[in-house]
Amino acid sequence: MAQDPSAPAFTEDNVPVIDAGHVGFGWTADGPVTIRLTRDNGETRAVFGGQGEKLFLSGLADGDYMLSIAPEGGAVSDTLALEVRHQSLARALWLTLVGAVVFALVLAVIVRGARHD
Repeated sequence: MAQDPSAPAFTEDNVPVIDAGHVGFGWTADGPVTIRLTRDNGETRAVFGGQGEKLFLSGLADGDYMLSIAPEGGAVSDTLALEVRHQSLARALWLTLVGAVVFALVLAVIVRGARHD
């Protein structure tokens, strides 16, 4: 069954795995739409209703999500799958340590250089 070209549709075919808990996406529609977010546990909530072409969602926990778009008061015309996998705590701590070492080295170079002037 071919999709009606005037029906609302997401502009992305798929969204890669998200590791930061936020995502932006767009859609095309001739009028107001309703966008719903469904978690892998079946919980569904409306995240947008009205006119527009872009949306930014944040605060997403680890899990699989399905976004659906429909004209206001109409049937779902398109869906988009999202997979959220946050970075591990060990990786975040490792990157923090590397940043602290680089900061300390830069600070040491600045202080040492200032003493010789």
